[in-house]
Amino acid sequence: MSKQFRVKYGVNQVGLQLKMRKVKAIISNIYYDHGKYCILTSALDGIHGIDSYHYHGYALDFRTYHLTGKQKISIYKKSKYELSKVSAFYDVVLCRNCLHVEFDIDRSKKFSQLNKVR
Repeated sequence: MSKQFRVKYGVNQVGLQLKMRKVKAIISNIYYDHGKYCILTSALDGIHGIDSYHYHGYALDFRTYHLTGKQKISIYKKSKYELSKVSAFYDVVLCRNCLHVEFDIDRSKKFSQLNKVR
């Protein structure tokens, strides 16, 4: 299988933050290591909670229904580990229908402000 990143038709990536662009490559490599295609299902589109980072370009959803239960858990754990090496402010959530990845910009800003005070 060739390494391939796919995007569901209609997904809006216009305005995606730079911090999330590298997420696509990292997650895609993890899916590939599990013998699966990585399919982006939501970025700045879709219906999400009112405070969702999706609307600000700081969240992505990846398809999981083509994965076994073991693959989901393994991809989730590996995603958390790999993204934690990039930044402590990435959050990974294994949802019922997707793997949700976000950059917690609010927590990042608070941390930056705390370090300025010191």
